[in-house]
Amino acid sequence: MDTRTQETPGTGRVIGYNPDEVAYGVISPAQRPLRDDGIQDATLGDQEDGGPGNGWVQVLMQKKKSKREPQGLEKQVRDEAGRTTAENFKPRKPLRLPSLRVYKHKVIIKPHRVAVDLKRYRSLIGEAVQSSLPRGLDEKTVVRLLEAQNTIMVCTDEWSEAEAVAGIKKLNFPVGVLDVEAYHVSPSEDACRGVIHGVRPDLTNEQIRQKTTAVGYEVLEARRLGKSQSAVIVFAGKKVPFTVSFNWLETPCFIYKKTRAACLNCGEVGHRTDVCSKPEGFACSACRATEVGEDHECVPKCALCGGAHKTYDRHCPEKFYKETKNRGPRRSRERRRDGAQHVRWLSRESGRSVSDSRTRSRSRSASCGRSASRDMTTSKQRRQKGKRKKSKRSTSIEGIFTDPGDRKKWPELLKDGDQESRSTSQPKGGGASNNGAIQDLRRDVTHCKKTIEELWSKRERTGGVSAEQVQAIVETTVQRAIQGLQEFFTSQLMQLTCRVTELEKLGKTLEQNQESLFRQFTSKRRKTGEPLRDADISDAESCASQRSQV
Repeated sequence: MDTRTQETPGTGRVIGYNPDEVAYGVISPAQRPLRDDGIQDATLGDQEDGGPGNGWVQVLMQKKKSKREPQGLEKQVRDEAGRTTAENFKPRKPLRLPSLRVYKHKVIIKPHRVAVDLKRYRSLIGEAVQSSLPRGLDEKTVVRLLEAQNTIMVCTDEWSEAEAVAGIKKLNFPVGVLDVEAYHVSPSEDACRGVIHGVRPDLTNEQIRQKTTAVGYEVLEARRLGKSQSAVIVFAGKKVPFTVSFNWLETPCFIYKKTRAACLNCGEVGHRTDVCSKPEGFACSACRATEVGEDHECVPKCALCGGAHKTYDRHCPEKFYKETKNRGPRRSRERRRDGAQHVRWLSRESGRSVSDSRTRSRSRSASCGRSASRDMTTSKQRRQKGKRKKSKRSTSIEGIFTDPGDRKKWPELLKDGDQESRSTSQPKGGGASNNGAIQDLRRDVTHCKKTIEELWSKRERTGGVSAEQVQAIVETTVQRAIQGLQEFFTSQLMQLTCRVTELEKLGKTLEQNQESLFRQFTSKRRKTGEPLRDADISDAESCASQRSQV
């Protein structure tokens, strides 16, 4: 038999080897086949044909790749795996950097009348800012590149360092000097902003701040909006005044709304025109045409919403940022398996409606209004107020409209009992928590009485309610109320017992102190023979008064 390898069609098997010998990975030189694409010989040292050795070589088998075309599902998998096209391309999400709200002062550095892409010099920005300051940067200072806005933000806790960074006019890079402009960013945590109009163009930001005052408000800084006659006023706190005194004239102050950044040079959203990195943009910023001739017909197109108007038009729906209000998780009421609403006896949740629990007064926060945003205390007060309100519920109990039975005037008896319960005075010294628990129990009893009154009114209309059934409902309700009162008073008795034990220990301690003082005074008088001083007598009197109070 020929020792050359042969491949059977469609199977990929190599014949000419003994399977047992191939399993151990050794063959004799006489049985060694010709070199093929599917087989590689791995020799050790000088163990080759004709060389010294024991005549055995070690070989490494490799599976031959099939050249047949994939079919069916295999073809679809091979086509889709590892292929990246423009259709299925998904850009990688940018890394989310930590928040910079912990820093007190922030300064923005932007290129001044120069078209430069700061992303190309990312590794040199920190050194450039460091070398531009006489004392350098602190270890805790953070320098961050805002790629979308093509600006640099420097965050620090030192006011002197922030002032030094705000005074930077040039950044020294190895490739050249970059003219920049730096300014402070108003703090967003403990400050709010308003807008005034009618500011003269010759006034600087510092002059605007000095000429602006408001009774009960502190003006932190002022900044003109571009080259317009409007200025942004930063106030301390979370409230914006309705009017301010600008240059001794009462001027209305409006809430500042942050606008979305859009470039009129390149038409992209995310940065402004003064920091655009592209030197050449559109010839017409309104319609974004690259070439403009004498017969040019301008059809404006907004870069924010794509509408048929200029960018930053006052009627653009996408001009300002839309703030989303987080209302928190919805409160779901308990429901039975059959879908009916589950009403619990002697519980405050049974009489509360969803609409009453969500009653809120309309207020405007500091970011979008004049009043302070809701804090935890205010929200708790609103929730407690909603819990106090009771909604009218219709009660229907099946199976009790039977024989007419004995008719007694239950509503009159219930009203008399309710008046007697209201006339009783509450015990003093129970505390606010005790009064609240008693009020809850009384509220539950009142709810049960209203339910019985509704049943009595239905009985008078239909004539099908027996007095025994109503009395059974009343007894069950009263037993549950008594059980709740027993548990409440048991807990209060345990608290009082613990308090009495503590007072007894305190009384014993004071008694021991008084005895020790008396012994000291007696021994001192016997040794010296002098009368007691006023200070010693006052100490003894104070100790005796404390004991009497206990």
